[in-house]
Amino acid sequence: MSWPTVSRILAVLDELARRPLWPGFDPRATPLVIYDGQDTWLTRHPHPPAPFRWRPEATVWGMTGLHDSVRASTATRVDGVPTAALMLAAPLAGLGPSELAAACIHEAFHVFQADQYPNWVSDTGAMFRYPLADVAGLVLRRLETEAWRRAQSAEDASARRGWALAALRYRRQRFLGLPAACAAFERGTELSEGLAQYVEYCALGRTRAEVPPAGWAPDQIRLRCYALAAVMARLLDDVMPQWQRRIGAAPSLDALLAEGLAGKGDVQDFTPAERRAIGAAARQDSAAAERDRQNLLASLSSAGGPRVIVHAATPLRPLGLDPSNCRQLDVRQLLHTRWLHVGGGRLDIEMRGGKALTRAAGEHPLYSGFAEVVLFGAAEVRELGPGAQRLAWHGDGVSIIGEVDRVRTEGEAVVLDVS
Repeated sequence: MSWPTVSRILAVLDELARRPLWPGFDPRATPLVIYDGQDTWLTRHPHPPAPFRWRPEATVWGMTGLHDSVRASTATRVDGVPTAALMLAAPLAGLGPSELAAACIHEAFHVFQADQYPNWVSDTGAMFRYPLADVAGLVLRRLETEAWRRAQSAEDASARRGWALAALRYRRQRFLGLPAACAAFERGTELSEGLAQYVEYCALGRTRAEVPPAGWAPDQIRLRCYALAAVMARLLDDVMPQWQRRIGAAPSLDALLAEGLAGKGDVQDFTPAERRAIGAAARQDSAAAERDRQNLLASLSSAGGPRVIVHAATPLRPLGLDPSNCRQLDVRQLLHTRWLHVGGGRLDIEMRGGKALTRAAGEHPLYSGFAEVVLFGAAEVRELGPGAQRLAWHGDGVSIIGEVDRVRTEGEAVVLDVS
């Protein structure tokens, strides 16, 4: 996989940062760390720590391998300094220097948010408490999504506002049927991730977010928040100039938009035939998503091949995960397909770039802790042999450090029992 050079990404970032992005925000003032798959690069940092060394050929600091501060594209800390991180990985494949520079700006905005808007947070655990089998709620979600899509694409200002009012109305109805924590998760994610997405689009000069005609799968809640927040922000650009200076005091993005739209248009609505078609599509989505979850869970449960299975009598705690690459399979099991870090008093496990299945010890699939962790493809741990107590094993994207009570084998699986 070939990426644009880091120096090229930084040069384009400086060009894009000249555009008006957000009051008081200049991404060029934010330290930035980039992992390109082989080396980690650091720039604009006040005191680059070891093992970073000055790389004159790139005019930035660099080191071989992945720095411990980088596990995802997000806001992180390097030697205690808030820093934007970009991790070049498969989802970014094929992007050019402009898109990658804009992604750096997205992450730099997260650093800015943490300082200027510390209340823009969301509870990741709420994402796993959605009533995904609630077909009526999914119908309302489909109606709301389509209304946002029409609000964004309408050429006439009156139609844009009318469809935005329709979207807000369906959203209010939908939120009445959701647990309060789930509605708060959406609104918090829209402020944190969605507005970072909006700033990224502004850097690229894009005026529209990507809203698929069929919407999103029932469990793609977080992705939906990214895009629809950008839609709401663009609508606010039209109806409330200088809205960015007011959003910090607003309870949510949709609340500020409702204020901006008050008295500025008539609500649009779907025809009866359109509502029937959207309802049928939502029911099909629900059934297909359930079939897919069941099939995936069955294939993982019956999977052979090399793997490590950790049984923990004292639940392992989630220390880090990538919510964009975490999928709920049932009320207690989560599939992690990029990064997972768990630990307890005696054991620390980290998976990078692989696949892991976790089974909760209690009712919440995340916050109850994990009674079982399955790491797929980590066969080399067999070299520890039966009876090993102290582990310090690294390889194949998996790190296992600590103590276990017993190591045993079941076919191609290595089972670690820990109290």
